[in-house]
Amino acid sequence: MIDTLDLEGLIRLMESGFSLTDSMDLIEQKHNREAFAAIRNELEQGRALDSFFPAYLPKKCRVYAEGFLHWLPFQTALSLAFEMSSSEQKLRHEVVRQLAYPILLLAGTITGILLFSRYCFPPIITMMSGFHVPLDSFVILQKTAALTGFIGLGIMLGCLIITGLIQNPARRIRAYETLLKYIPDSLWTEYESIVFVRFFSQCLARKISTRQAMELLQNMAHRPITAHIAAVLNTSLNRGDPFVQAASTPLLESALLRFIRIAASGAGMEAMLSGYLETAGDRLNRRCRRLTRAMQLVAYVLIGLIVIMMYQILLLPLSIMTNL
Repeated sequence: MIDTLDLEGLIRLMESGFSLTDSMDLIEQKHNREAFAAIRNELEQGRALDSFFPAYLPKKCRVYAEGFLHWLPFQTALSLAFEMSSSEQKLRHEVVRQLAYPILLLAGTITGILLFSRYCFPPIITMMSGFHVPLDSFVILQKTAALTGFIGLGIMLGCLIITGLIQNPARRIRAYETLLKYIPDSLWTEYESIVFVRFFSQCLARKISTRQAMELLQNMAHRPITAHIAAVLNTSLNRGDPFVQAASTPLLESALLRFIRIAASGAGMEAMLSGYLETAGDRLNRRCRRLTRAMQLVAYVLIGLIVIMMYQILLLPLSIMTNL
């Protein structure tokens, strides 16, 4: 298996004019010697690179290279696969980094409320009933905590179930199109638009034609939304529609169409797509931060509910002494 750093080294050397075998000779070390020897053995047997080379690539790059090697020259396909996988990982890491903490905080808070209402309140209420202490406020707090916890748990389970269901490509596409009907420029739409434009701009940077780029992208089975968008655009292009009209599909966010229209007027497609990626990336980060703050606010409100319950428990001795 070739690691990511060695793969990048091979790509950079081949872009500088070295052959694959010369590039392997230059960066060969103890950790990659076995993989390079196996590749040389495959080449000596006369096997085509597209038939065996993806098996030696990191998994995140392999899924791209397997499709591209059938359509593009080896160096171009390998470079494109590496850049696409790297850009996708970077975008996904950024989104996960911003949302992971508030999601875990909210999940932990909901779990704490459920445990508190289930295991702390019943013995307290039982104890107080023996001292003839008014229980109305404690019963209300327990019911409120239990209801809040179960609602939060239901939402979390619902999200997990939906996430599991849309692992199927066909279901994911249907869920995406359903969301588009009600929230055209949702966070998911913006994310998928950024992913699509990143892949498309990488193709254009390598002088791949628009139609060929659409054919490449629509065969990316591991990215069903991207493949679906590319298939829709490719169908429109095959009908003879100009790219601006094809890109007006509701599958992409409306802001992207404005950039494409400007590019069609002579501003340059690559430059405008680059500008869109920069603008959309900033907007995506702002939306993630707003969502993060909203989830944190809900979590803090729930934590406040726990604090109120703890305060009521701390006042319990005073209530008991009053009723003695």
